[in-house]
Amino acid sequence: MKNIYLFTATLTEAKPLLKLSENISEHFTNKVKIRTFEFNEFKVHIIITGIGIKKTKKILKAVADYITNGIILNVGIAGSLNNKLQIGEWKIINQLFLSIDFNKKIELITDNIFKTASIVTVENGIESKEIRRKLSEKFSADLVDMESFHIADFAVQKNMPCQIIKMVSDNADEMTMQTFKKSLKKYEKEAANIFIK
Repeated sequence: MKNIYLFTATLTEAKPLLKLSENISEHFTNKVKIRTFEFNEFKVHIIITGIGIKKTKKILKAVADYITNGIILNVGIAGSLNNKLQIGEWKIINQLFLSIDFNKKIELITDNIFKTASIVTVENGIESKEIRRKLSEKFSADLVDMESFHIADFAVQKNMPCQIIKMVSDNADEMTMQTFKKSLKKYEKEAANIFIK
């Protein structure tokens, strides 16, 4: 049975995926709750990182010995830095940048299920058109989040394949919170089907 280590930032992002099975077991590794279930030929391990770089790095360190072989997958939501993207659109990430280190970049091999996008991982949420514009110019990134770079970097260090799939939840501007809340309903309806693809 192949392992999928599925990372989400929040339990809200994980819930639609947990509905794929009625037989979910829970256990702890270094105080991190891991939910597991079987799906087709896979054993799925859902790990919630929490929001932000510090929490994500802490969780990845805690589960490093638990994750041995398989595929690392990050499914979640991200803000848009690209005016051509539509809220609710799903993207597979092919390039990742880290906002605090311009020289750090990760490229992922992607399949053809979704159109590709690039993403920059930041330390704080973006709720300003001015910060959005600066990030977009500096990194030429399509999306912004607070976790995915570190998940991809973890996969690189473990020499494991990694796929990152994000739904555009907002425009990373002053309306972020209102748009984000509406987008969650669409995410909840579609995330399980996206995972199955």
